[in-house]
Amino acid sequence: MKAQGVKFVKLDGGETYSRAERKTLTIVKGFEDKAIAWAQQHNALKVDTTKAKEILRHSFDPVPLGFKETTTEYLIAKHMGDKE
Repeated sequence: MKAQGVKFVKLDGGETYSRAERKTLTIVKGFEDKAIAWAQQHNALKVDTTKAKEILRHSFDPVPLGFKETTTEYLIAKHMGDKE
């Protein structure tokens, strides 16, 4: 859908499909020590990539060395009569 520039589709039957994206953090192989050092400095040890992503989401800092941000695309389907 993204390649074609489509964000939203509504079918004659009333079903709607919209494209959404989700970003996640993963630790880059070979940079685990950098990721752990950054996480320790920001109280996100485990390395808790969910907390690290939340910290980065509220800052203008670039993704730190040792992390890689990936984007996953998914569909949201709604049928007529579904409540929001």
